[in-house]
Amino acid sequence: ADKLTRAYEEFEKKIEAEIEDREKQIELAQDAVDKYRTELKTEYQANADKIAQQRVEQPQGQPAADMLERQKVIGLYLWELDRIEPQLQNRAFRSDDLQQQVQQQMIQLQQQQRQQGRVNRTATNLYQRCQQLYQKVSMLTHRRFNNPVAMAARRRSGFYDARPDADTAAETDYPTAAAQGLNPQEFDLGTLSSLRGPMRHLLRLRWSGESLEIDRSHWEALFAGRNLPDISSEVQNGFKKYDVKLPDMNDNDNMRQTGNNMSEPYLLFQNLQSAASNDQGGGTSFSGGGNEFRCQFSAASAGASLTFGPSIFDFDVQDRADSDRKTLRIYSANAKVLRISLLGDDLLHFNQSADGKVQLLQVFDGELLQTRADSFIELYAQHPDFVEISFFPLLDQIGFVIPETRFSPQVVDRILELLDEPQGDTNAEFQVLLSELGSPDFKTRDAATQKLETQLVAYAELARQAYRDGNHPLEVRTRLKRVLQSYEHESRQVDEFIRAMDMLNNATYLSDLLERIGENHRSVVQTRLQQLNPSP
Repeated sequence: ADKLTRAYEEFEKKIEAEIEDREKQIELAQDAVDKYRTELKTEYQANADKIAQQRVEQPQGQPAADMLERQKVIGLYLWELDRIEPQLQNRAFRSDDLQQQVQQQMIQLQQQQRQQGRVNRTATNLYQRCQQLYQKVSMLTHRRFNNPVAMAARRRSGFYDARPDADTAAETDYPTAAAQGLNPQEFDLGTLSSLRGPMRHLLRLRWSGESLEIDRSHWEALFAGRNLPDISSEVQNGFKKYDVKLPDMNDNDNMRQTGNNMSEPYLLFQNLQSAASNDQGGGTSFSGGGNEFRCQFSAASAGASLTFGPSIFDFDVQDRADSDRKTLRIYSANAKVLRISLLGDDLLHFNQSADGKVQLLQVFDGELLQTRADSFIELYAQHPDFVEISFFPLLDQIGFVIPETRFSPQVVDRILELLDEPQGDTNAEFQVLLSELGSPDFKTRDAATQKLETQLVAYAELARQAYRDGNHPLEVRTRLKRVLQSYEHESRQVDEFIRAMDMLNNATYLSDLLERIGENHRSVVQTRLQQLNPSP
């Protein structure tokens, strides 16, 4: 009996020590998570204060891009902390192995309760103690599945914007209609207005020649050029300073991470779901594979679906909270096909066909307005006030990031640059620049490169042709390639918009522009107006 008691007490001591160790693990890990999260939020707030100050000091300027990107990265780190926090608790509270050991011990004690036809009271008493030990082990599992962190994590199983000011951050991440130089009216859009932030990460329009298109490159913006596995690795490295080693993920965690490694549109759709459901979960479904998928969710306030592929973007969201049940539908396919519909009290239907022709119907000030044109640029040029007062502002409030307008800061700046350029023989001037790009003198080559960069709108087609010819020295072709790449990335879209709208030759536009710019810029606009309307 004494031998049996000693053996059991050693076993019991080992199990209780393991329970204590696992509870200590979670305390250390939770302390590290709390410290890491506090450190990130402190940095985020400090950056936010600096950004706000920069906007006060330079209302027309843009805060440092690296600081804005850092804010997004911090948000991704905070999301990763939210994701791994329940994993830490799962690992610490996991008790399957301990339960199995205690059960085996109970079986052995049961076998020893009767020996040679007699009741072994020692084994019986130890069996009762072992039952109590089993209950203590089971409490770990109970804590694992019922602690608030784990319960919240099960509700927020997808990706979401974890920045402290996520509800308002999208307003500063991308330019609003007001920031694009418009003075928009307000629309009552009910629940859709409350989802505007997360939808702005998903919906952006850009110019494509004379047409509008969904900007697919926009989906990378919230992720600051990172992918989620990289973020996970960076956060794990960040834990090293707290002397905490993160446990390996179990199978369920791996499944969650695999789901969160999908394409940006799917992750941004999950972010929309998180906002619509107020982190309370809801019905969801997903199907697809490869480059195509379909997903949908259903929540009390709204429901949405997204079908996505290399040549298709089919998205709709329904307001389920308000009486008129507004529904937004967006369909984009191939090069130019784009349909945007808003059904409800505020009616909108925009249709852009494969040949670029557009039709627009919209209820505006209680009246149904209908117009059509051979391209959206043509429609914009014919009805600029309607586009800027009603159409673009409505898209903005729905959740679109709208494209550049006639009075966007980058367009106005480019107009002033172009008006300030000297006029002359473009081809002859470009040939001079080409010879200077190949000069043996570095300063001459560099000066020619800078001049080409600032005036490329005038020389763009000549520069492309010269680069394609391949008849120029390597130094010249290298510099042409660099300038053209920079232009394609930063200026081409604006220049094509200016050219398509013929703004440099539009006296009405230039007169309106004159009222919006500072005194130090007015002379070049006035000179251009005089050229367009010379005095008799």
